[in-house]
Parts: sequence; structure tokens; C-alpha cells
Amino acid sequence: MIDSLQHECLRSHHREERTLVRRHPQRYLVYYHDWRTHLSLDKDAPVSRAAQLPACGTVVAVLHLGGLHHHYERRAV
Repeated sequence: MIDSLQHECLRSHHREERTLVRRHPQRYLVYYHDWRTHLSLDKDAPVSRAAQLPACGTVVAVLHLGGLHHHYERRAV
């Protein structure tokens, strides 16, 4: 987890990304555990979630860390 944090955020050349993570590390932890995929988990997140069927609604992007990361989910219209 620490290596990912350093690689993805703290070593970033984007000043706003470094600033956001340093000010709000708990937001990165939520993203890391709830949404970021991990190769060692067969591209799942540590907090697994069920697949959403098309009947659940339209696909929308949900932003994390001020839009630096995002995930997609279905939401009812």
C-alpha cells in the first residue's frame, strides 16, 4: 500500500495531486481499499463488490481525490 501511495501520488509531477494526498490521506485509503483494482486479487479491490446489471441504471463516473482517480458504476435515472 505504501509503495502504491508513493508511486501514484507522492512522486507525481502534478502538484495538485501531491497536495491533495498529503492533506487528505484517508481519501486515498478509501479509494485504495474500496475501488482500486489489484493484480494479486485478480483485478478486484480488497473490498469486493457485486457486478451491477444493466437494469440498475446508466453508467456514470464517480470521482475520487478531486477527479485524479475515478470509477464507474450504474445509477438509476
